[in-house]
Amino acid sequence: MKKLFKVSSIKCILFIAVMGLGYGTIAQNLSLNLDEYAEIPIERTAVGGYQVEVKVNGIKGRFVLDTGASFFVIEQSSVEKYGLEVKDSDLKVGGAGGTMQPKKTSIDKLQISNWKTSNFDAMVLNLAHVNAAHERRGEAPINGVLGNTILREYGAIIDIGNNKLYLKKSK
Repeated sequence: MKKLFKVSSIKCILFIAVMGLGYGTIAQNLSLNLDEYAEIPIERTAVGGYQVEVKVNGIKGRFVLDTGASFFVIEQSSVEKYGLEVKDSDLKVGGAGGTMQPKKTSIDKLQISNWKTSNFDAMVLNLAHVNAAHERRGEAPINGVLGNTILREYGAIIDIGNNKLYLKKSK
């Protein structure tokens, strides 16, 4: 069994809702089976966050990694790019852009580096305020947000020091 981390090699790791584990048990779980996780490179942005390349239905896009976002979100201007159908939703969400009413969609194929899943539900929001911040820093716009519907469900581990995201492999 390959180990994912050695305690002495960790620069800075943020554990995000590893399923079934509380903060009191993190120390005993620093040794994880690498075969159960996909290693995904993440990139620091000029805005100060992290981004990752995501393929939605086989088409590449830039998504911000947001541990405070409840959902996986597609930017509304990217819906056509990914060939998605959008439906109304009764849900209301709040965040940096204020309170918004998202639409919903379903993604046939979702791929992040060597990690894959299918038939995945997502929200659709206007992220113009996020893209305005990226534009002010000379960065390309984002196509969405990698939020907790992925991070929580797939036991995300974010290794900031090594610019890596680890997700449990999809079944």
